[in-house]
Amino acid sequence: MKIRWVALPKRLWTERPLREKLALGVWLSVVPIMLVASLSALQNARGVVRERLRQQLIWDAEQASAWLTMWDREHERILTMAAEYPAIADGEPETAAQALSQIVKQFPNNSYAITKQDGTTYNAVGELLQPLEDGKGKALLEDRNSTTAKAMQGISSSNPLAPPYAKHPCVASSVPIYSTALGKRVAGAITSCLAMDLLGEKTGLNMLIRAASDSSKALPVLDLDAGKTNGYALMVVLNQGSTIVFGQTDNNEAEEALLLNHQANQNSAWAPLIQLARSSTARTAFNTIHIKGHDYFVGIDRTRPDRSVLMVLDSDSAYSTVNDLFNLMWAGNLVALAMSSVAVYRICSALSRPIDQAGAALSRISRGEFGEPLPSSNSDVGRLFNYVNQASEQLQDYLEDAKEHAATDTQLEEARRIQADFLIKDLPAHQGIELAALFDPAFLIGADWYDALAIDDLTFVVVADVCDKGVPSALYMSVFRSLLRLSLSQEWKHSGGVPGDTLCRAISTVNRYMTETHGSTGMFATVFVGAYDPGSAELHYVVAGHEAPLVLQGHEQLELLGSGPAVGIFADANFQAHCCPFGNGALLLAFSDGLPDARDPEGKAFGHARIRSILAEQSSNQWSAQGLVNRLEQAVQAHMQTAEQFDDLTLLALKRMETP
Repeated sequence: MKIRWVALPKRLWTERPLREKLALGVWLSVVPIMLVASLSALQNARGVVRERLRQQLIWDAEQASAWLTMWDREHERILTMAAEYPAIADGEPETAAQALSQIVKQFPNNSYAITKQDGTTYNAVGELLQPLEDGKGKALLEDRNSTTAKAMQGISSSNPLAPPYAKHPCVASSVPIYSTALGKRVAGAITSCLAMDLLGEKTGLNMLIRAASDSSKALPVLDLDAGKTNGYALMVVLNQGSTIVFGQTDNNEAEEALLLNHQANQNSAWAPLIQLARSSTARTAFNTIHIKGHDYFVGIDRTRPDRSVLMVLDSDSAYSTVNDLFNLMWAGNLVALAMSSVAVYRICSALSRPIDQAGAALSRISRGEFGEPLPSSNSDVGRLFNYVNQASEQLQDYLEDAKEHAATDTQLEEARRIQADFLIKDLPAHQGIELAALFDPAFLIGADWYDALAIDDLTFVVVADVCDKGVPSALYMSVFRSLLRLSLSQEWKHSGGVPGDTLCRAISTVNRYMTETHGSTGMFATVFVGAYDPGSAELHYVVAGHEAPLVLQGHEQLELLGSGPAVGIFADANFQAHCCPFGNGALLLAFSDGLPDARDPEGKAFGHARIRSILAEQSSNQWSAQGLVNRLEQAVQAHMQTAEQFDDLTLLALKRMETP
């Protein structure tokens, strides 16, 4: 069982084709980032929406409270004027009835009644109010919250009125009647009542609800008792608990009466909101409340101490636009990711076939089997095949020479010549840069190499060191160098012009191939690859297990950062590209470990400190690339004196020329 578990990762990942690994890698790397970023953006967006709602709902509640207060005052002012009519103030039933009839003509939606001090109603005009009998009038006067009782005490007020004191639930306003005959004392009260379903229109609050619900995407009015849990609600909760919900068009009288009864409404679905209103003491407040699986935002205004005005909105409606945008973004991202995965899969399929061909050819060459050359052309794949063919031809020549001159100086010299063919003869000469390089092997056949190539406006430079020495290292170097050159050229075309991506992809491709194909040899190489971009005046680079290069800008020295392990050890190694400014006169020095490890006759190393010291002898503007290489070569020779060189020495300098 243990063996099976050990083999499972190998079957699931290690042995998978490269195209499948890349496609899966895209999903595994992009989806978590997309998810975290999207959720973070969603939370931030919801926070913005919630803050905006806090201001909006409180403002709506304040407006509703102001409009109600204005309506109360206007209604009470009209009643006060009516109470001053002589026909009403003198208490004559017939003349008072005529006066009330005239008022009803002006305000046909209201009902009116006149109540005496003993609670009897002797005039009632309209459909809502009726004469109170059987002690109902006396009970109304004993209710300290009724507007009639307050009017008998000389206080004008407005409050809801429910059966049995009215035929239908309504909002009543009462003012005292001062009798002239009684010396301007309260002789009774005049009451006006407006039906509940007309209150929202008369006060303008229905218009406020429609405006709050956004005309472009109108939201429904909440009715929690009817199971309508999405939308807006405007509520007025009086101190004793009586409640009015505005804007509802399908409420029946039983529901209205239930909410007006402060004891019965505690069993309604509105009870949590009523309790929240009664517990709120601040002038304005904003709360979030959870009711039967739904969250609601509530803006509260208590400008009037006798009542609270609430504007309520459910969270699903509040966040609907943000949630829709989030879902749309995710759908678009997933579609784009799926399309990019298909593209990656197809491109890798096309790319992997020639790489497999080249790999198979190199494998045969490594076994000494030289068959027919691979087809060559001017394409990217053709150039790769050309490199393989060149390596095959040169190695064939070398092997033939090796058979004829086994272990002779002539054979080794020929091998050195073959290896020298892999070193670039003429360094690129882009305008504005200067390149210089040195390769001095410890033996006839070295394991170091440098390279430079120009692609478009960029200049790529390489310094690498293959482990060990001799012919195996030279063979490994030839394959490594060819694949790296081709990969840099190909990845530059497919990276969209991003130097850092080009370097990482090229190194990763070469590393994966060398590990999977030649990992059994135990060979590996350290490498520095840099790309100077004159457009951005930056140096992009990858340092894979290699000696850290130095950049001199003026008199300031910068040691470049490491990017990953040596190439050829771990197939799935990660490499990270870095970037640093490369301004006017900047100077790059890259070298193999043969420079700091050079020994004098007593075994003392040349050291990194001496390299930095020589680099600091002049500013970057004063150094030339060739001058620095020559100076370091002379310093190493002077340090070694008669000591034997035991490691290859490779130097490369890149100087950005000063421009006006």
